[in-house]
Amino acid sequence: MSSVPTYRLTMMAISAFVLLWAVLMPASGAEVECAYPALARVRIVAQHPDGVQVAAKTLPESTSPAASQTADDPQPEQSQEEESTLSVSVTEEPKTEPPKEAAVEPAPANEPTTQATPQEKPVVAPAVDAKVSRPVAKETTGRPLTPSDVYAGLELIQRKLDVLSTKMELDRDDLIEIKAREQQVKPMHIYQLHLTCLDQLRTFERQQGVVAVPLIIASPVDYKPGDVYQLTSLLANRLDQFAAEKGYGPLPSDLRPVDGKTPTDVYEMIVPVFCRLLALNKIQKLTPNDVYAQIIRARIDAQAIVSHMAQQHSDSFTEQRHLQARAFGLSGDGNHLQLDNSAIRTPQDAFDACLNARATVNQIWKSQGRTGMPLPKRAIGEKIIPADVFLQTQILIAELNLLKYTTGTTAPTPPTNVFSGKTPAKVYNEAFWASYILEALTTEVSAPSQQASRAIRPRS
Repeated sequence: MSSVPTYRLTMMAISAFVLLWAVLMPASGAEVECAYPALARVRIVAQHPDGVQVAAKTLPESTSPAASQTADDPQPEQSQEEESTLSVSVTEEPKTEPPKEAAVEPAPANEPTTQATPQEKPVVAPAVDAKVSRPVAKETTGRPLTPSDVYAGLELIQRKLDVLSTKMELDRDDLIEIKAREQQVKPMHIYQLHLTCLDQLRTFERQQGVVAVPLIIASPVDYKPGDVYQLTSLLANRLDQFAAEKGYGPLPSDLRPVDGKTPTDVYEMIVPVFCRLLALNKIQKLTPNDVYAQIIRARIDAQAIVSHMAQQHSDSFTEQRHLQARAFGLSGDGNHLQLDNSAIRTPQDAFDACLNARATVNQIWKSQGRTGMPLPKRAIGEKIIPADVFLQTQILIAELNLLKYTTGTTAPTPPTNVFSGKTPAKVYNEAFWASYILEALTTEVSAPSQQASRAIRPRS
């Protein structure tokens, strides 16, 4: 045999080996998923969107799409073109529509979107009993929420608390009576009293070993009845949830709509609700410790307002220093504010000190051309208890948050801390200090140009 046929046979064998190697061995590079089930086990060379040719990795028979079908499912017939094609040009990934039962929201602009894999399923929140989660009132479509809506919700909450107390066999003698003395109340005051009620509910929930309602504090916002109603609904729903979890339910759910109610009417309804929440915690009376924990929050708010106003006097170092010193109990001549914690004071003295601080706020409102909230009147010889003073601290905190709003102060009211060993004298001193601080603002905010440079909603 000549060498030429041998050479040809050798080259033909090498060519066949190379061709077989190219077909059987996977190519390196990026991998794309095969879009053709029948060709899942065949090496497919695809055109990557950016122009780079990549090869799909040969899928094992056990994981191929065709293998996932049951024996009863007929295999789709393939065209002759599909059976003979080993090269596919892919310009974009196949698009799949989301399941109809799962709503897909469009992603915001300039943010990457993520798609769930076929194995992933949408997470569905557990079902909640409708008797527990429904709002205290029907939706008021087409009209804003009013004080009447809040009043109706609080009246329902009061009945819920009465039924819950009976089922828990609580002593009705624990119910504190606090006289509601205020007039011309604003939504901000009702909002603050809601927060006080939620504080009591939080304490109760912790004592009962259930997850407590989150802490909410007032911010410098001119709250509207709709804002207040959110807290009313939260309070009602939490009571329903507790009763259902502990087996005391169901609580009353029949809302009794009313009309023509004012924030003052709502105030007269929420005070008894607060008293019932105190009884739920088996609190028979409030103490100077409880009142001090609130009045110190008012004093800190007063300091925040004056400190903010001091920053507005960057062109006058003397005035700036004067205001900053006032916030810490110093006068312009360097004298210290004298506070005697050993003096003998009564709850009535502390009550009057809170009214003096509110009178100072009213002077600031007058300098702004606004009408202040009238101070409550009490009969001569009327007994004042710490609970009465406690209520005054909440009104004062609400007034200061409104003052923050008009002056542009952004600091929120600090949360409540626990104190011990406090006396009416210390409560009196904190209220006196707050009034002393606020006196510096009676002329500071008189000019409109000195107020916050933003649109101020009218006090509602």
